[in-house]
Amino acid sequence: MSGIALAMLGVALTMSGVALAMLSVALTMSGVALAMLGVALTMSGVALAMSMKQLTMILVNSPLQMFTHNFAVRSLSSQNINSHK
Repeated sequence: MSGIALAMLGVALTMSGVALAMLSVALTMSGVALAMLGVALTMSGVALAMSMKQLTMILVNSPLQMFTHNFAVRSLSSQNINSHK
């Protein structure tokens, strides 16, 4: 009787070991998936940061260039007006 009980205990332990192994594989896969998600998020964050930097440069430089262009045109035209007097 105790031999059957030991055999059943062994089978139960084997099954729990297999279940734990499957769980650890599933956890490993979810960990790998999380790592991949992290890499993807990092890449998209870098791409977003680069596009935001370009957008910022465009937004900052365009008015600045327009201002300097207008200032240069005004100063040149005022010089031309002064030279004709």
